[in-house]
Amino acid sequence: DACVAGVDHAVGAPSGMALVTYSPEFESLMRARKQPPRTSYLDLLQLQGYWSPERLNHHTAPTSLVYGLREALRLVLEEGLEDRWARHRRTGESLRNGLKTLGLQVDGGLAFANVRPPSNVSEGDARRRLLEDYGIHITLIARQTWRVGLLGADALQRNVERVLTSLEKVLAE
Repeated sequence: DACVAGVDHAVGAPSGMALVTYSPEFESLMRARKQPPRTSYLDLLQLQGYWSPERLNHHTAPTSLVYGLREALRLVLEEGLEDRWARHRRTGESLRNGLKTLGLQVDGGLAFANVRPPSNVSEGDARRRLLEDYGIHITLIARQTWRVGLLGADALQRNVERVLTSLEKVLAE
């Protein structure tokens, strides 16, 4: 039993760190490994040692990232975790519904949408126009498939409307 989560998307912290938790059973599995991890970056037992009574430390922690994570988590607590989830769910639903209204083929998770642009649209040109003309970055996740997401501080209805309005203009050209 282990869970790893990035902190940059829905949490809203700077990228470069992750939240990690695991059970005592998982720790036993790590201790029973025949070969250690190839890099200290993946060595959870070594990382765990930083918080042990010995306070192991072989490098300087990314202090600015730690402060950024702390502030992001403070904002999550201020909003309330359930309210944060609900806001992402509402924003994602609104985004997916709006994309469908534009006639796009859509699927995806709660807070994002995977979108297949129309076949008569150059997906690369459309993404470039969205970025250059409107400051909207859409990720290409597979051939002819975009990922559109509004996460963290961006998960607001006004941003849904901005993305949909901009995308509608680009697709109409």
